[in-house]
Amino acid sequence: MTLTTPFLPQVLSKKTARLRMNELGKQGEVFFFLFDFELKKPIVLTKKELKDKGIYFDINGKNNFKYPERISKTQDIVLQKKALDKAVYEKAFKTVQQEINAGNSYLLAKSKS
Repeated sequence: MTLTTPFLPQVLSKKTARLRMNELGKQGEVFFFLFDFELKKPIVLTKKELKDKGIYFDINGKNNFKYPERISKTQDIVLQKKALDKAVYEKAFKTVQQEINAGNSYLLAKSKS
Protein backbone atom coordinates (compact mmCIF):
# COMPACT_ATOMS: atom_id res chain seq x y z
CA MET A 1 0.00 0.00 0.00
CA THR A 2 1.12 3.53 -0.65
CA LEU A 3 0.06 6.47 1.48
CA THR A 4 -0.03 9.66 -0.51
CA THR A 5 0.35 12.73 1.68
CA PRO A 6 2.62 15.79 1.72
CA PHE A 7 3.66 14.88 5.26
CA LEU A 8 5.65 11.71 4.64
CA PRO A 9 8.56 11.47 7.08
CA GLN A 10 12.19 11.03 6.09
CA VAL A 11 13.27 7.44 5.58
CA LEU A 12 16.58 6.69 7.30
CA SER A 13 19.28 4.12 6.71
CA LYS A 14 19.24 1.20 9.16
CA LYS A 15 22.42 2.48 10.80
CA THR A 16 21.13 6.04 11.14
CA ALA A 17 17.81 4.79 12.54
CA ARG A 18 19.60 2.64 15.13
CA LEU A 19 21.88 5.52 16.16
CA ARG A 20 18.95 7.92 16.40
CA MET A 21 16.90 5.51 18.53
CA ASN A 22 19.87 4.94 20.83
CA GLU A 23 20.46 8.67 21.20
CA LEU A 24 16.79 9.46 21.84
CA GLY A 25 16.67 6.63 24.39
CA LYS A 26 19.73 8.00 26.19
CA GLN A 27 18.08 11.41 26.35
CA GLY A 28 14.86 9.90 27.72
CA GLU A 29 13.00 11.27 24.71
CA VAL A 30 9.79 9.51 23.70
CA PHE A 31 9.88 8.42 20.07
CA PHE A 32 7.89 6.46 17.52
CA PHE A 33 9.55 4.05 15.11
CA LEU A 34 8.25 2.18 12.10
CA PHE A 35 10.00 -0.48 10.04
CA ASP A 36 8.92 -2.02 6.78
CA PHE A 37 8.86 -5.80 6.32
CA GLU A 38 12.30 -5.87 4.70
CA LEU A 39 13.86 -3.44 7.22
CA LYS A 40 14.92 -1.17 4.37
CA LYS A 41 12.89 1.98 5.14
CA PRO A 42 13.02 2.76 8.87
CA ILE A 43 11.34 5.87 10.21
CA VAL A 44 12.09 7.35 13.65
CA LEU A 45 10.20 10.40 14.89
CA THR A 46 9.90 12.23 18.20
CA LYS A 47 6.48 13.17 19.56
CA LYS A 48 7.01 16.74 18.36
CA GLU A 49 8.00 15.59 14.87
CA LEU A 50 4.87 13.41 14.69
CA LYS A 51 2.71 16.38 15.63
CA ASP A 52 4.53 18.71 13.21
CA LYS A 53 3.95 16.25 10.36
CA GLY A 54 0.31 15.66 11.28
CA ILE A 55 0.88 11.97 12.00
CA TYR A 56 -1.38 10.54 14.69
CA PHE A 57 -1.62 7.01 16.01
CA ASP A 58 -3.57 4.88 18.44
CA ILE A 59 -2.03 1.48 19.18
CA ASN A 60 -3.77 -0.50 21.89
CA GLY A 61 -4.85 2.69 23.63
CA LYS A 62 -1.43 4.37 23.45
CA ASN A 63 -1.81 7.47 21.31
CA ASN A 64 -0.49 10.93 20.66
CA PHE A 65 -3.81 12.78 20.40
CA LYS A 66 -7.20 13.19 22.01
CA TYR A 67 -10.22 12.07 20.05
CA PRO A 68 -12.34 15.02 18.98
CA GLU A 69 -16.09 14.75 19.39
CA ARG A 70 -16.41 14.86 15.64
CA ILE A 71 -13.61 13.90 13.29
CA SER A 72 -13.66 16.04 10.16
CA LYS A 73 -12.17 15.12 6.81
CA THR A 74 -9.35 17.60 6.17
CA GLN A 75 -7.62 16.02 3.19
CA ASP A 76 -7.90 13.03 0.94
CA ILE A 77 -5.69 10.05 1.66
CA VAL A 78 -5.12 7.78 -1.30
CA LEU A 79 -4.19 4.18 -0.56
CA GLN A 80 -2.92 2.04 -3.39
CA LYS A 81 -2.20 -1.65 -3.28
CA LYS A 82 0.77 -3.17 -5.00
CA ALA A 83 1.10 -6.92 -5.23
CA LEU A 84 4.42 -8.51 -4.38
CA ASP A 85 6.24 -10.43 -7.02
CA LYS A 86 5.27 -14.11 -6.60
CA ALA A 87 8.90 -15.22 -6.16
CA VAL A 88 9.47 -12.61 -3.43
CA TYR A 89 6.27 -13.67 -1.65
CA GLU A 90 7.13 -17.37 -1.85
CA LYS A 91 10.61 -16.76 -0.43
CA ALA A 92 9.22 -14.72 2.48
CA PHE A 93 6.46 -17.27 3.09
CA LYS A 94 8.99 -20.13 3.21
CA THR A 95 11.14 -18.17 5.65
CA VAL A 96 8.18 -17.57 7.96
CA GLN A 97 7.19 -21.25 7.77
CA GLN A 98 10.76 -22.34 8.60
CA GLU A 99 10.86 -20.03 11.61
CA ILE A 100 7.49 -21.29 12.85
CA ASN A 101 8.63 -24.90 12.42
CA ALA A 102 11.83 -24.07 14.32
CA GLY A 103 9.72 -22.87 17.24
CA ASN A 104 10.30 -19.18 16.70
CA SER A 105 6.65 -18.21 16.95
CA TYR A 106 6.81 -15.61 19.73
CA LEU A 107 5.25 -12.90 17.58
CA LEU A 108 2.45 -15.20 16.47
CA ALA A 109 1.67 -16.20 20.04
CA LYS A 110 1.96 -12.58 21.23
CA SER A 111 -0.48 -11.30 18.58
CA LYS A 112 -3.18 -13.75 19.73
CA SER A 113 -3.21 -12.49 23.32
